[in-house]
Amino acid sequence: MPNPTTDSIMYRTLVRQPDDLRRLLADGWGPARDAADLIRDARRIVLTGVGTSYHAALAGGWLLRAAGRDARAVLSYDLATYPESYPLGPDDAVVVMAHTGVKSYTKIALDRAVQSGATVVSVGSRAAEHPGSRLVLRTIDRETSAAYTSSHLCAMATLAMLADELGQPSYRTHLEALPDQIAGIIDRQETIRPIAERAAGQKVYAFGGGPSEVTALELVIKAREAALHPVDALQTEQFFHGPIVAANAGDLAVVVASLGGAPQHPVWYHSLTKTRTSSCRTGRSSATTSPERSVERRRRLGGSARSRPTRTTPTIKRRRPGRSRSSC
Repeated sequence: MPNPTTDSIMYRTLVRQPDDLRRLLADGWGPARDAADLIRDARRIVLTGVGTSYHAALAGGWLLRAAGRDARAVLSYDLATYPESYPLGPDDAVVVMAHTGVKSYTKIALDRAVQSGATVVSVGSRAAEHPGSRLVLRTIDRETSAAYTSSHLCAMATLAMLADELGQPSYRTHLEALPDQIAGIIDRQETIRPIAERAAGQKVYAFGGGPSEVTALELVIKAREAALHPVDALQTEQFFHGPIVAANAGDLAVVVASLGGAPQHPVWYHSLTKTRTSSCRTGRSSATTSPERSVERRRRLGGSARSRPTRTTPTIKRRRPGRSRSSC
């Protein structure tokens, strides 16, 4: 793995995130309050975007629902092209997430929302164009790194400020502490680097439950765009439901296990830490079928008699901690 560069635009953007967030928290509460006043009486709030902005919309949906609002995230392509599935009207509010405001389907979704009579507010950079929005909540200067790292962080923080202004729970104290927490993570680069070096040569799976699923999905975009490294991500139970059979011994799992920022882990994480690999099997045999019987069965069914290639698959047994469940 080559030595990471510290003079790239993306790296400089990463390390300035605490300062960007401090400026946003100093200047952004007034606009967030104004936006909350605009959409406070909405029957339903739809958040829309594409790519990283869609993931911010997903995070915003969790934040607004926690504030007692009927909120959902919809991909801007779907909102633009499936009006019968996502009807909008004057009683609705639409929050458009777009760093630049120039993505085709995001613009079409914004136009459709305006034409429906819905109240439209937007979240974007200081230079973002959102014609038709009643108010644009500005984050930071438009990034020159197309990975949109600090923009994404500040967009989610803006949605948290909006949710705070709309109702309980209050996020303000937690948001004020966030810049120092982000700085602490950046200071741990030497701890993170060995993990990244290992991941560079491995198949990587990321998963998380509830709001943490959004972070796992965002890793896919960041790793593929910035590092050209394939990563798969799923919601936790979706991963264990079946796709885990494709995992091999030695693959790397990135587990995003935050219970909404609470000091304890979600229930499913404790189940995972108690999990152990109990056995391994290969594609040529199983506990009940011999290779010879498998070949004969494929002959009878009209398939090839050639044996399948050998592949070691971990067989994982999970323990359920009682009957308790967690949505996160």
